[in-house]
Amino acid sequence: LVNFFCISLKLHVFKLRSFECGFNSLGFICRSFSVHFFIMMLMFVIFDLEVIMFLRDLYYAVLLFFLVWVV
Repeated sequence: LVNFFCISLKLHVFKLRSFECGFNSLGFICRSFSVHFFIMMLMFVIFDLEVIMFLRDLYYAVLLFFLVWVV
């Protein structure tokens, strides 16, 4: 009988904790991120910006080419 009340008390305390992504957040919460993945992310963002700038310049060059031939 005492065991039943102890288990129900533990379950009640467990239900009061916040639910986060379906797992218990036990242990150290602030985990450091990998520098390797951070550098890869920076390279991806820089590459995307270069592609966007290149495509913008290509678009304006083609537009200018057709405008010169039309006028």
